[in-house]
Amino acid sequence: MTLLLAGCGQKAEIISITHPPEIDIHSAVTNGDIASVRQHIDAGSNLDEPDSTSGNTPLMNAILFGQQEVGQLLIENGVELDARSNDGSTALITAAFFGYPEVIRALLQKGADTNIQNNMGATALISVQIPWDQAKPIYDFMGSMLQPVGVSLDYERIQKNRPIVVALLQTHTKVAAASVPPSFVPEYEVETKIPSGNEKYLSRKSDHIYDQDRLHTFELNLPGAALAALDADPTAEKYVEGSLTFEGETISPVGIRYKGSVGAWVGGTSGMNPFMPSGHKTRTKLSMKVKINWNGSDTLFYGLKKLQFHSLNLDPSQMRDRLGYWLFREMGVPAPRSVHARLLINGKFSGLYALTEQIDGRFARHHFEYGKGNLYKEIWPINSNGQAHDPSAYLNQLKTNEDKDPNVDNMLAFGSEIANASESELTDVITNRMDISEIMAFAVVDRAIKNDDGPFHWYSDGSNSFNHNYYWYEDPVEQKFHLIPWDMDVSFQNIKGEKNPVTQIADEWGKVRADCDPFNHGPFNIPQRSAACDKLTRGWSKFDQEYSEFRAQLMAGPLSVEQADARIDAWVDQIRKATIEANEMHSDALPVHAWEQAVDQLKDQLAWTRTH
Repeated sequence: MTLLLAGCGQKAEIISITHPPEIDIHSAVTNGDIASVRQHIDAGSNLDEPDSTSGNTPLMNAILFGQQEVGQLLIENGVELDARSNDGSTALITAAFFGYPEVIRALLQKGADTNIQNNMGATALISVQIPWDQAKPIYDFMGSMLQPVGVSLDYERIQKNRPIVVALLQTHTKVAAASVPPSFVPEYEVETKIPSGNEKYLSRKSDHIYDQDRLHTFELNLPGAALAALDADPTAEKYVEGSLTFEGETISPVGIRYKGSVGAWVGGTSGMNPFMPSGHKTRTKLSMKVKINWNGSDTLFYGLKKLQFHSLNLDPSQMRDRLGYWLFREMGVPAPRSVHARLLINGKFSGLYALTEQIDGRFARHHFEYGKGNLYKEIWPINSNGQAHDPSAYLNQLKTNEDKDPNVDNMLAFGSEIANASESELTDVITNRMDISEIMAFAVVDRAIKNDDGPFHWYSDGSNSFNHNYYWYEDPVEQKFHLIPWDMDVSFQNIKGEKNPVTQIADEWGKVRADCDPFNHGPFNIPQRSAACDKLTRGWSKFDQEYSEFRAQLMAGPLSVEQADARIDAWVDQIRKATIEANEMHSDALPVHAWEQAVDQLKDQLAWTRTH
């Protein structure tokens, strides 16, 4: 449209007004409709608007769909180069992963940040340094996800261009590093502080630490050399000495280390094999453990011996740990208390973490009336062949009472009773040895939130099947056993929509397939075995009526909109400022829009669960 404007006694001025085309910017980009893209540019359309599914900007989608000319045009017209999608990727990471050197050159010339990490902790360089034989399954999975939207991966081109991309990024990184002057940081010295006896942490209870209505801040300080040692090899999980400061009071010394399992290290270290984590630290946040009883000290911190800060790196909603454990506890299952916490390391804000209660003797004494019994980590009463373990296996997994005359006779008896019971006797053994209400509540919550990396996922290595992420507590008086959930960071993922390619459980509760032989499942064809093939789990699944009753209680109570969604909303308000703060400080922090979208998705998953 052209307008002729003139004021009194003035020369007419011709102004051209361009309207955006009917086709939206993302469709124009993915179709390679460069004329419409130019029209959007001339019309002043938002060239950085994320799409509604992945949070990709138009530039990212141009790269993803191989529309390099469109991508170059967007770069030349000043789009935001370092915008991040829902998975934390930038245009540079996308171009590197899918092998487009020319786009990478253009991005680098315009100043794209090479240090930004996606939500898995990978920079653009790291994403293409993985050997092809290890990267190929990732491309296969991505290809299966992209094919329905019309993207076919050209493996020959990607494989050919990966070395070129690596060389481009390495050269740029070396030049950038050479321009940064060294800075001096005074060395921190760890003091030994003797408590006066008046400290709050000596007299107050742990309920203060796990107060759901507070967002606490914790400070860790440690010598630069000690922190460098941790960063050089996080997966070694070796303690170094430092101090802990909380609400103006300092405990020093304490032990400090990184912590994690295979999944927790993904993207957080430089090693190329995700199944054998190794190498140096590559992202701002890794999970951490603080040992209060360092060097044999009997000091307690609000009644606790250890603090665990979970990084939430695998959880863009930042809610799974806290919500999952809360649901278990609300249904009467003994489960860790979990809250959010801000963490500073050597004076610098590291980010928002889940502060989750350590399952140890202190946990047992807090959650059980008779809390001095045996606590076992990740050993099932029977093995995958349905027989009790050798006593040494139980002893190896004992986490309390292990130092002086340990006794696992009761667990051995429990395993033997299950192994020797007929199918008709199985429910009697379970009733005698467990609280049926409690274990049914456990099963109902676990299946509702798809805690698919927990005790009902039986992975298989061909000869044996095994589960993980749980503890057992043995009541020394009643001689009953209590199953305790652990590690919620991938729960809720598999309820609906895009699912975790590794953790998906194939069967519904109590169902069996493949005649109890291991079978492949998921896009990576990872072997698993039906949970109900385990005799104990099969016994639990016989309590149909109790299971139905507790599911109804869950849906009407803790998982209802009135309770669960209200909790989520309150926690969102509590952590919003810290989430924004982290995003402003760290290039690899969770984007605020991705967090908000993930929270909405979590609520959508809960809504789906209520009706299915």
